[in-house]
Amino acid sequence: MKLYSLNLLWLLTFVPFWGSAQVDTVPNLMEGVDTLYIEVNAQQQKFIKHKVQKGQTLYRISKFFSLELEDVYYYNNHLKDVPLSVDEELRLPFTEKALIRKWNETLVQKDFVPVYYVVKPKETLYTISRSYFMMSPALMQQNNEKPTTDLSKGEKLLVGWLDRQGVNDSIAVKTPFNNAIYKANSNLRTKYQVIAKTKKLQAENGIALWKNKQKPSEIVNFFVLHRKAPINSVLEITNPMTGRTFYAKVTGRIPKSTYDRNIKVVVTPSLAKALGAIDPKFHVKINYFRN
Repeated sequence: MKLYSLNLLWLLTFVPFWGSAQVDTVPNLMEGVDTLYIEVNAQQQKFIKHKVQKGQTLYRISKFFSLELEDVYYYNNHLKDVPLSVDEELRLPFTEKALIRKWNETLVQKDFVPVYYVVKPKETLYTISRSYFMMSPALMQQNNEKPTTDLSKGEKLLVGWLDRQGVNDSIAVKTPFNNAIYKANSNLRTKYQVIAKTKKLQAENGIALWKNKQKPSEIVNFFVLHRKAPINSVLEITNPMTGRTFYAKVTGRIPKSTYDRNIKVVVTPSLAKALGAIDPKFHVKINYFRN
């Protein structure tokens, strides 16, 4: 799998990961794992929940799931600032194509890990089987030995089995846009970190606004309007619903006569997309520095 080159600062920042990437003491990532869970977000993106075991590295984890390291960082933003720790849970992009959805007698039980989905309120067997996992409701009902199609909140549904040898690269989730925007944002992130050494942090929570009917640009514009942050300074913006954090340049003030006082920041459509926003207004956490 191709790994994108990283600049010197990136290497210095993540030397604990890369220093241990060459030696992985766990012979198989799924050794000792008897169950995996998968989640589906509002955009119907799927994520495997992987609990880190002793000796595992981000490099090994990304290789097993055939992901780029940038994708692991993108969906687990905290890893940019803190070391990987045992028993922490990672969200890893995943496709249902990597699952065996119909068991047959030629398969060996010990070579596969069962994967479960936890039912959310108002979800139906039809929605989960057809919309999420591209399988017939009858097959899902059969796999779970359910006498009826009735579901209850919190119920665990078997959705398939994952090969303990890992995800084949040919069917893995490919997210070049995610890689591109993460890399494009690195310069602003570096600028923010440099300023953080000499300035006092200002933090606020509130509503971000974007024009969700406007098509996002193919090139992400990391620009925002803010009420107080210095023009041309850099904001750290986090969407707590997705856990994504990006850095943006303040290009102007929010017009007082145009927007409600509850609006803390106005972002470009492409930045909103990078943050995982769906609605035109969404909650954010903002950090910045005053002069």
